Amino acid sequence: MKYIEGYELATSLMHELSPFCKRISIAGSIRRRKAEVGDIELVAIPTWKLEDWRLRCHYRFEKKGNKYWQFYYCNETVDLFLCTEGTWAMNYLIRTGSAEWIHQFMIDIQKVGYCSIDSRLCRIGKDCDVPEPVTGIKEELDIFKLLNMPWVSPENRK
Repeated sequence: MKYIEGYELATSLMHELSPFCKRISIAGSIRRRKAEVGDIELVAIPTWKLEDWRLRCHYRFEKKGNKYWQFYYCNETVDLFLCTEGTWAMNYLIRTGSAEWIHQFMIDIQKVGYCSIDSRLCRIGKDCDVPEPVTGIKEELDIFKLLNMPWVSPENRK
C-alpha cells in the first residue's frame, strides 16, 4: 500500500487503541516514511483493558501472545508489539527498522560493550559474567546518547 494510506490506517487504529494503552506509536516502514509499506506496525504499552478491546473488536486475529499480536485491520496486516516502560525504547528502535539497519546497529553496540536481550539494552564485557540490563532508558534518544552514537532519524535507517 502507499505510505499515505498506511499512515492514515495506522493513525486511525492507533486512536482506536489509545484508550487501552499507556503509550502507543507507529513503527516500521510507516515511521520510516517509505513510499510503499507492506503492513502496519505499532508498538504499545498496554493497560489491562487492551484484552477487553480484543474481545469486543471484530478483527481476525492470526497470532496473540504476551508480546505480539497480529491481526487484520481494513484488510491490512497489523503487527502490534506489546512492551513495558522498561522495554519501550529498545522495542521502538528495533520495530522501526529497517532489518538491515538494526542488524548493523546490534553489531555496533556489541563493539562498545552492549547487547539487546528481551528488548532491553544490557551491558556486557570483561567485568560482567551475565549481561546487566541498563536502567533509566525511556526513549530511543537515551540509547543513542548512552552509546555515544549520533542520532539517526527513522527516515535514514536504511
